[in-house]
Amino acid sequence: MRKSNILCKSLSTVESLGAVSVIASDKTGTLTQNRMTAVNIAIGQTPYNVAEAREMAVKGGQEGESIKALAAIAGLCNDASFEISDIDEPAELRKVNGDATGEV
Repeated sequence: MRKSNILCKSLSTVESLGAVSVIASDKTGTLTQNRMTAVNIAIGQTPYNVAEAREMAVKGGQEGESIKALAAIAGLCNDASFEISDIDEPAELRKVNGDATGEV
């Protein structure tokens, strides 16, 4: 990992990263604002920005179904949960508790 310039602060991080083939990082507010948001995705070798991914998901077809599946997986594979007190708000405005990147 040192050869790849990856600095790990704990042994558990090293153990977790043993099976990782892709590392995603950002400097757009995750740490300062505690808001994690995807801005780009890739299905196979094809990259999409968020607007393109939404458009493809609405259109359907094989790419759209793949994007929907990726969104479902991302929604299920995390330790985050919505704050119950703002249940009537749209999902994008609701407060999220927990670790959006944690193992479930």
